Amino acid sequence: MSAARPHGWVMPGALIAIAVFIWTIPLQLVPLWSENQINPDVNLYRVYAGRIAHGAVPYRDVRIEYPPGATGLFSLVWWIPGNYRTDFSAVMLLCLCICLLGVVQTARALGYSPVRQALAGGIVAASPLLLGSLVGARFDMAVAAIVVWMLYAAVTERWRWMWLLLAAGILIKLVPLALIPLLVLWHARRVDWRAAVAGAVASVAVAAAVVIPFAVLSWSGTWYAAAYNLRRPPQVESVIASLFLAAHTVGGMHVPIVLSYGSINIAGHRPHLLANAFSVALVALVLVIAVRCAQLLARAHPTRATEVLMCGAAATMVCLTVTGKVLSPQYMVWLLPVIPLVAGRYWRAATATFVAVLILTQMEFPNYYWDMVALHRTEIAILVARNVLLIALLVLCWPRRGLGALPIAGTTIGGARHRAVTGPATSIPARHIVD
Repeated sequence: MSAARPHGWVMPGALIAIAVFIWTIPLQLVPLWSENQINPDVNLYRVYAGRIAHGAVPYRDVRIEYPPGATGLFSLVWWIPGNYRTDFSAVMLLCLCICLLGVVQTARALGYSPVRQALAGGIVAASPLLLGSLVGARFDMAVAAIVVWMLYAAVTERWRWMWLLLAAGILIKLVPLALIPLLVLWHARRVDWRAAVAGAVASVAVAAAVVIPFAVLSWSGTWYAAAYNLRRPPQVESVIASLFLAAHTVGGMHVPIVLSYGSINIAGHRPHLLANAFSVALVALVLVIAVRCAQLLARAHPTRATEVLMCGAAATMVCLTVTGKVLSPQYMVWLLPVIPLVAGRYWRAATATFVAVLILTQMEFPNYYWDMVALHRTEIAILVARNVLLIALLVLCWPRRGLGALPIAGTTIGGARHRAVTGPATSIPARHIVD
């Protein structure tokens, strides 16, 4: 692997330098990113960490809507000398660099060209400018860093690390739970079902071992972290809400806007029913993606089976954003470890669409957020356009026929002239191909 050569770290090192420069200079000093910020979340993290530092027991004495891993992260930042918000931003910068390294290393493990590696890493490095300053005031970059190294472990078949990192990701945010069906199928295909099921059970057991002590101390407080998210109405930026906002813009439908659960949401019976339908659709889509990947893996060439894994992971993560009843802008960070690594013929379109999604997200939040909440037409149109592109991104990432198959090399016949058709070294040799 190229990383073993002395110059193998030149490109990732340069990308990290770019990321650090972007984070410390334009993100902090240029008005486009340094002004008009809406970052109440980091203040909430500070409150939680402060109460815990002064003796409060998490989930028993403090109602926290995040898993124990996230709570531990908040507390860790508290003990770093200095301003809490600045320290938290520095920790997220570290997570960004870890994520960037993981993306480049995974791209190398997938056999991508140096240009493709640089493009994938470059998107991660530039993500603070594309998505905005919220990347330093939310903890989702930690989730992205764990997910990308989990996928690297999956691609390189480091099974223990894969399942251990999955447990770590679940403890910080429950999002990686959706990848369990795909990872089980991948492990079973490369090893066997017994090892795959044992790994998944061990991963969930590790996560449960951390949660159980808090549940023993206070079951109601621990359950609150899950119930809080289950009870939430559709958030105003979700795909569900954008359907009603579009109907308001086009047909004048009344859309009740409410402040609850720490966000702006839409209320009403119909949004609630649609949110339940979308939750069912999420479970169904995650399982359909896993089954589809199983079908493709059954006939994929061993040297290119990882293409199926990466598209399956990308499609699953996009599903979480499209079908979720909450779609906060920082959720776009979840896609950083997967979209730049998508394989197949549509990877360029997927990458371009993803960049457009990040830019539109920043336009909507924070620049035009309050105008959108006030139901202004132009700002609603920006939100709807972003969500339409997310659906398009799901289509582009969908595991489709041809993934994992070797290209064919040979000579065409039947035309005016014979012509050579070349492929990579792993191509299937063919005596003739009919043009």
